[in-house]
Amino acid sequence: MKFSIVTITHNRAHLIGKTIQSVLNQSYSDFEHIIIDDGSTDETEIVVKNFNDKRIKYFQYPKNDKRSYLRNEGIRKATGTILCFLDSDDLWTSDKLETLRTIFNQNPEISFVIHNIAFLPAIEVQEKIFTKFQNDYKGFVLNEVLNDDILPFPTFSIRKEALDKIGLLDENLLDGQHDLYLRAAAQLQFYYCSRTLTTMVKHSGNISAKPNLTHYEDYFKSLEKLQKENYISRKSLQMLKGKTYSKIAYIYHRQKNFSLAKENYQNSYRSYLWNYHGLKSYLMHLKLKLFV
Repeated sequence: MKFSIVTITHNRAHLIGKTIQSVLNQSYSDFEHIIIDDGSTDETEIVVKNFNDKRIKYFQYPKNDKRSYLRNEGIRKATGTILCFLDSDDLWTSDKLETLRTIFNQNPEISFVIHNIAFLPAIEVQEKIFTKFQNDYKGFVLNEVLNDDILPFPTFSIRKEALDKIGLLDENLLDGQHDLYLRAAAQLQFYYCSRTLTTMVKHSGNISAKPNLTHYEDYFKSLEKLQKENYISRKSLQMLKGKTYSKIAYIYHRQKNFSLAKENYQNSYRSYLWNYHGLKSYLMHLKLKLFV
């Protein structure tokens, strides 16, 4: 079993060396590490090539910020039977690939594997938003992904042949990871490994740390695709959109952008069709309308 590890990066010369070393430290050695450089202007290329290991394959592209396209480029270059994804600032435990090999070999019906993670530094609020399951389990997990019990972190591994069924990342989306998770959860059997096999390094340069609401627009598109393919009902679509509008409203509210907060609270309660959460959004909308 050969693993193809896909990493996209941009100006991470100060971080990517530790990430690559965590791959080279693996107890299982049949892998290739495909690094797709999104137009770095620092010394990323020098850092990567200094490892001088034939399993590391480096490709530089003109800067374009299209993360779905860049990850797909890594997939298209992959020669392994199992695809893994690794951010250029995260770290693997030395037994990750060996653990994955055992899981895939012992569970031939499984196409998609995810696992517990740790954060560095360990910040309590990060731990609260991420559900750590205490035991391994397998099955279909669309509800868990839709309910945010499983978050779309780039720590997953998938049989390459499974992409023939669900397709690659949607290149019409900026970062189609969540979309891929949803399509996979709707069609493939997952295995959740309760061991912690990746450490996510949080720092000021994390893309996820920057306030950006574009991914919510992409999420709506993903939900509509699921509904069109009958993986979720029309009612579930409206409920999920209402929940998401409420999140967006809360973000704008905290930013004191009250106009957009009101607009999204209104979208939320209209989508929720007057259940408890819809009423809560309606009251927040009314409060802003009357007092701000």
